[in-house]
Amino acid sequence: MAATLPNLKHLPCPAGPACTAFKCLFGHADRPDDSQNIPPESNGEVGTIPQPPASKKRSFESPVTADGPLAKRVKSSTNLQSQSDSSKQTSQQPLKPEPAVPVANIATYTASVSKSEALLQQSQSKSLDGLGSNVASLPAQPKPSIASVQRVPSLLGKPGPASSNLSSAASNIPATRQKPPRSRLESRASSAPSSGVLPKTIKQPATSTAPASKLVPKSPPVPLKAPPRPQKGALLTPKTVAADPIGFAGRLKVIQMLHAELIRLDGLLRDTHSTRIELFLSQDEANKMAVDIEGTVAAGPSNVYRNIVGARLSGYKKMITEAWLKERELAKAPPKPKDDDGNQPKIIDTGLTPEQEVFIAGLIETPIRDLAQYGYVPTPPSEADVAKASAAMAMSQGWEKCDRCEQRFQVFPDRRLEDGSHTSGGSCTHHYGRLYWTSPVSTAGKTRAKGDRKFRCCNQAVGDSPGCTTKECHVFKVTDTPRLAHVLPFVETPPNEAPATDAKAVCFDCEMCYTVNGIELVRLTATAWPSGAIILDVLVQPQGAILDLNSRYSGVFPQDMANAQPWDGFEEPIAAPIPGNVTAVRSSQLKIVSSPAAARELLFALITPDTLLIGHGLENDLNATRIIHPKIIDTVLLYPTRGGLPSRMGLKVLASTHLNRKIQVDDGTGQGHDSAEDARASGELVRVKVREKWISMQAKGWRLKDGEFVAPP
Repeated sequence: MAATLPNLKHLPCPAGPACTAFKCLFGHADRPDDSQNIPPESNGEVGTIPQPPASKKRSFESPVTADGPLAKRVKSSTNLQSQSDSSKQTSQQPLKPEPAVPVANIATYTASVSKSEALLQQSQSKSLDGLGSNVASLPAQPKPSIASVQRVPSLLGKPGPASSNLSSAASNIPATRQKPPRSRLESRASSAPSSGVLPKTIKQPATSTAPASKLVPKSPPVPLKAPPRPQKGALLTPKTVAADPIGFAGRLKVIQMLHAELIRLDGLLRDTHSTRIELFLSQDEANKMAVDIEGTVAAGPSNVYRNIVGARLSGYKKMITEAWLKERELAKAPPKPKDDDGNQPKIIDTGLTPEQEVFIAGLIETPIRDLAQYGYVPTPPSEADVAKASAAMAMSQGWEKCDRCEQRFQVFPDRRLEDGSHTSGGSCTHHYGRLYWTSPVSTAGKTRAKGDRKFRCCNQAVGDSPGCTTKECHVFKVTDTPRLAHVLPFVETPPNEAPATDAKAVCFDCEMCYTVNGIELVRLTATAWPSGAIILDVLVQPQGAILDLNSRYSGVFPQDMANAQPWDGFEEPIAAPIPGNVTAVRSSQLKIVSSPAAARELLFALITPDTLLIGHGLENDLNATRIIHPKIIDTVLLYPTRGGLPSRMGLKVLASTHLNRKIQVDDGTGQGHDSAEDARASGELVRVKVREKWISMQAKGWRLKDGEFVAPP
């Protein structure tokens, strides 16, 4: 503790000889050790303190006197230079003792020193950053001597040994080895970094005793620039897929293996074709290519992921340089211009005459003898079955289930006496669109096996709302064959020795509406095959009272039925339009017949039992007309789904896929379907199969000779 307090040995101890301190801070005349510590400048006088020499006075303060406080800091470089010159002269002259300060002014002196130290620290922190070149231009300050160090008063707060000890120690040191102690600022300056930049943490006074060349660099500091950030390429990270086939770690390993093979092949290409620089893979391209290859396979079926990935890896490992060269050329080749005819409808060319096409079509006939469970009627129901159905209808008293909202309601064929309505239950709110399954989605890292069931009309999920459309009444549909026969009997196609057309195959399509008898025929259209010319197109007045014309799908509106003229005979066939041209015949231009039975007779006038009837979903059309025909081609059976019946492909989808044609398009006018367009589309789909059949027959040895088919020998 004594080492950290001021040296007061030149002051007599207030306790005098009664002092019991082990090492008292004050002087004792009766203790020999204390008498040697009295500075010579005081001459043994009590009540005076030594003054620091002029060489150790800091340039920012004036000498301390008894009359006033310390002077303000000199800020200009001119004052600094003048003080430096004066300090040089002082160091060359012998030191003279300065007048002592009375003891009464010790408190004032200590307060002044403390205040000066505080002002010094504040000024240093503000002005050090801007010192820069000013310090470099200052002359070197002289180093203090041992004698000047002895005269530093201990009241400044800098502990040190007694001045007498320093004097005695200095006398024993040879002149060549006597070096002044390094000041705190000089020590920090010497330990500064060698980069030439003055650290901001060093607080340097305006007039340092160290040479300026050691404190600041000769040239202004140059800030260091950060190295440019490397450009990041595609990371070797698996893409996110709906169902992860083997997990992240496994997929990452596959990507790394693919990347290694791509780098190997690129190295071979660089060695053998060094001039084909445009085909070389950059690091970013190699990374992206490996990630894309694996991502494409992972997005497919999970159960074949390992097989496909293994095949790709094996292919790259066995690939030679020339094969890799061709693959890179294809990848770098400019994209082909889009074919203007890509959206044009396909024109089917079988290479056969119409008669020859009919012959081949007879070979792809779709029998319905074993398809009664799917709605087809191969034979008419018996009279006993029809009688049972009639009795059941009488017992039910007209109660049915709505075909749209599945609500139970009652039908009144002759109208209800209370209000004249044909149905009970009020209005019908329903979804008119079909249901479909959405794609599986991932939730909380888990992928569901199935998506949601939604309606195509409004994209609402099942159960979200009772419906998006409201109709005035409920409707129902009858599928029971005996009950259908109760309304209109089924009839087999009769013989016809003089048909009204020479067509050997006929496409036909029917439009239906809802009545008090269920679903009934409202429009019948027939076209010649393969020409597509319209040979029959009439409106039909149903037997029962109409509940809903189903205009959204049938294309028949109330004004069409009211304004149609009676049919007065067959007219000249209307040629089929060029594929792609819209020349639909609307129901407002058609004539009307009195009943479904009358429309059926018109169709019988065009066909014979040997005529091929072509259509899509013919069970609906045949049941609507109550016709049993022996030879039919149903495109539902000609283009089966993977699961088979009762699942089926829609005519709209088949036409878009195989014919590149858009049918049943909702143009916003609400005109509904065109039965003539649907009939022609069914016929063109059959022609596609005829062409495929003829190609397969030719492969087996079939030939044409004089327009006749010749079987292989």
